[in-house]
Amino acid sequence: MVRTCNELGVLIDLAHCSDHSCRDILEVATQPTIVTHTKMRSLSKSRRDMPDELVRRVAEGGGVVSVLAPTPRTPLERHQARRQRDDALQAKYADTFDSARAKLADAETWDTKLDLATIDHAVAIAGIDHVGLSSHAQSVPQWKEYTGALIEHGYSAADTAKIMGENVVRVLESFD
Repeated sequence: MVRTCNELGVLIDLAHCSDHSCRDILEVATQPTIVTHTKMRSLSKSRRDMPDELVRRVAEGGGVVSVLAPTPRTPLERHQARRQRDDALQAKYADTFDSARAKLADAETWDTKLDLATIDHAVAIAGIDHVGLSSHAQSVPQWKEYTGALIEHGYSAADTAKIMGENVVRVLESFD
């Protein structure tokens, strides 16, 4: 199956595969693989998440491991995020009805923030060219926040771009 997928140009996603299945696939694969969403097992202690050894092997094969971006915010952080959004909308829209419409269009309360510890760990294991971000349908404004958080945390603009999507695009384009 893996050989056929590689021959047909089908990208193999290792998310939710068992460790045993991942090892078998990585042993046979001749094309890069991807993990569309995971955390790092060494940090989470959850068997659902990928162990460092397999993250390293995905990277060695030219693939990308996309780290689940969000981690829960504290109640104070949620309040601050909503206030920041509301203040920005108030500054942008003089009419309260326009502001309310804009708020409805972005009803996300931002219960999460970027999980920088997991991203840092993934980069240390796989290298900057093999880490991406994943999310379960978080809002576009929150992704803008993630970009800023990576830069504030010390990632260069070029490395931030890689994490925010260029690495995944590189792998996808390798299947053209």
